[in-house]
Amino acid sequence: MSSIRPIYHVGVSSLTAETRPPGLSPQRRKSIGTLAGLLVSAPALLIVMGIAIEGHPLPIVFPADAPTVAPLQLLVDSPFSLAAMVLASLIMTSLLIARPTRLVAILGLVFCLFFAFFDVVELLTKAQAGLIGFVVIAVAALGIRAVTTVLCLRLARA
Repeated sequence: MSSIRPIYHVGVSSLTAETRPPGLSPQRRKSIGTLAGLLVSAPALLIVMGIAIEGHPLPIVFPADAPTVAPLQLLVDSPFSLAAMVLASLIMTSLLIARPTRLVAILGLVFCLFFAFFDVVELLTKAQAGLIGFVVIAVAALGIRAVTTVLCLRLARA
């Protein structure tokens, strides 16, 4: 008779699976938020490092050949845009680490997609100019933004 199991054991595991709250545990949410937060600021630091390593000065406001440069490229190459990107990255990093909520994750997702567009513009213009160092940095930044986007999606869906 030892092979006969009591009826109350059947389905116990399915009941516990149904009663668990959906989503991530608070510790897991905090870990993903911290990782995503650190990765948000990495592309900005890579870009600043690339400018320092390559030694190409940024134009103060507009380059000398401003009429021949696309307006979007002026925006991407502006030191004010670079400073704004670094500041926004640090703020987004702080938010994701301090409060990894669904709303902050969605903001992080929008942030990554927005700056990924500018990374693609930077990649294309630097590739046309033959600046391989900047191309490598732009590809690395896009890769980091892709990983950060996946982490933000995970936080937003949980």
